[in-house]
Amino acid sequence: MLTPQQYKEIYKQLFKSSEGEKILEDLGKRFNMESTSYVPNSDETIYREGQRSVLIFIHRMITDTKLIEENIDG
Repeated sequence: MLTPQQYKEIYKQLFKSSEGEKILEDLGKRFNMESTSYVPNSDETIYREGQRSVLIFIHRMITDTKLIEENIDG
């Protein structure tokens, strides 16, 4: 099993590369990384927020060590 720091390095290698940054930017646009996911239908809002939460997790994995340890260890 990989350590939290090893996961962090893998995420960085993937998403900090030129190609990875392009993919992350595209996913951010598609899944509302920088904007609200609210729509009048609560089920749709929940669905969109779930998509957005994955992008937030990836972003934090490449920037925030504390989050990594909380999510992998706990």
